Amino acid sequence: VLSEMNRFASRGRVDRVLKMWSVMQKILKREPLDTNQHPELRQIAQDIDAQTTRIVYFYVYLLKAFVNAHDVQAAEEAMQKYFVTSFSRLAQPKHLISDLNLQQIRVNEGILPVTPTNPSVYTLMMKLYAQKLNSAAAAKVYESLEKDLPEMAAMDCLANNTLLSAYVDSNQYNSAKLFFTLKYRSPVNPSSESNTVYPDMATYAIMMKLSAALNEDEQINKIFEILTTDKQFQDARSRNDPYKYNIMLSHISKTKTTDELLEFFQKYFKSSLNVHTLKNKVIPTIHTYNTMFKCFSEKKDIAQVQKFFELMVHDREKLFNNDTDLFMDKTAFHVLIDAHLRSGKERQAREILENFFQTKKNNFDKNLMKPSVSHYNLFLIHYARSLMQSELEEILTMMEQDGTQPDANSAFSVVACAAKRNSEQGVEEFKRWFNSPMGLSKTPRPKRFPTTSRVYELLVITLIKEKKFDLLEDVVQTYDKDTCRRSGSTYRKVLFAYLNNSKLDDAIRVFRTYFISPASHAKAGFKADLQMCNTLLWNIYNQKDTKEHTEIIRALRFVRDKLQQKTPQEMKQERDERQRAVHEEQKKVDDGYLA
Repeated sequence: VLSEMNRFASRGRVDRVLKMWSVMQKILKREPLDTNQHPELRQIAQDIDAQTTRIVYFYVYLLKAFVNAHDVQAAEEAMQKYFVTSFSRLAQPKHLISDLNLQQIRVNEGILPVTPTNPSVYTLMMKLYAQKLNSAAAAKVYESLEKDLPEMAAMDCLANNTLLSAYVDSNQYNSAKLFFTLKYRSPVNPSSESNTVYPDMATYAIMMKLSAALNEDEQINKIFEILTTDKQFQDARSRNDPYKYNIMLSHISKTKTTDELLEFFQKYFKSSLNVHTLKNKVIPTIHTYNTMFKCFSEKKDIAQVQKFFELMVHDREKLFNNDTDLFMDKTAFHVLIDAHLRSGKERQAREILENFFQTKKNNFDKNLMKPSVSHYNLFLIHYARSLMQSELEEILTMMEQDGTQPDANSAFSVVACAAKRNSEQGVEEFKRWFNSPMGLSKTPRPKRFPTTSRVYELLVITLIKEKKFDLLEDVVQTYDKDTCRRSGSTYRKVLFAYLNNSKLDDAIRVFRTYFISPASHAKAGFKADLQMCNTLLWNIYNQKDTKEHTEIIRALRFVRDKLQQKTPQEMKQERDERQRAVHEEQKKVDDGYLA
């Protein structure tokens, strides 16, 4: 039973784990169990002892199922009900059970809470928070581990790696570097003799990701050298693990030339490019080829993309005898389709979609994978840029036939294509696809998407280009009423559009309404810039009579003088200092437990 629970928990099959859990609860509580329905449990029902220490595994596997199913609330409640830890007192999510009710729930459900004797429970919770990119919550769990099992926390590499990975994945790079400095004993960590956690290969792989994200060439090369030369990592399993090579390959693809990328690939990976020197080289994975596809796709080098695709297929069959998981995944097809579209080869891209995925054209062949909405979005974006309306509608029809639901990016592509062809049609598609205060179109979709500042800016640009100012005013008013985040650049475009079309009064109204000055209205919230003030003043002074604009002239002069008090370099320095202060404040919050 434990083995089956663990198997289902690893897959996140909460329903199957809970079914077995209810059976085991009846056994543990000595309730009658219909063994005719569960003959495989007959012997267990006779032999099991309610006080056995194995009960902890039932709790652990139930928690594991919630973690692998990404159910944060269920995992937090399970952690509180089944384990005696300081987690609930430190984390304190709003939905956790109060201490007054917790004991009664445990009695009613027949729960015998256990005290963890190893960090596995805490590691599972940190893993869940890491998946949700919530490094602050993961740090709270680690604090609970340090409080409950201080000796384990000071030595267990897996628990420390989980928090380190949470920091890196959530882009808390300073927190990750500080945590590594305080906890790990390593050659890349100066003054670490007093630290007690010895890093393993996973630790160094995480630090390679961190160094790659920070573009620290020297540090990533030093870690890579340790992984490839240190005796600790020279066993067959460590030496043949491609993960570290893939991280390095990805880093080189972003920072070096394609020649250096090819040189690294041939030096460390087995392929028919270096068939005479295969010794001590690793078998590439699909992630290896995805990196190569993506790099050459961004360079619009479709010949190299095609070459590596053929190389992968050839090596899988001839060099590795199909004894590898080197098969195209959705990411690989995504990059391959994107490469063909970037190179203007729409027909070849459509052939990839229709031949390698389950679609109506191949009668939904079950041996093929189902296309995701991101694959279709590649075509929608490309056709929207090229104003290929009929092809775009074909893709939408394919999505409907294949049962793939469009997302917000699909909707934006449809609106963009329509707006660039005709701004009024773009507004109509906007009302059809997005949920806005502008109202419904004549043919609204059953599911509409939340609006964004990006789609409003698109409409504003196209309406300005066609000089349809009445409709532009309606869009701007809708933008004001909407709940999406507003952007000052959109209103700036509207203001300059009015100025360029001799609509000075409208431009002044926009300035008063949306930009901060002594003449502002209540809505104002964006900072004006020097170009805006000077352009408005120049247009006002070109009028024959400036008396009616006395107030706005004073306001513009005031804002202009304030902006001119500092040089651009000083303004940039002040802005950088503000950003640095915000970053330091966030760092204090994230690293509060290490203060």
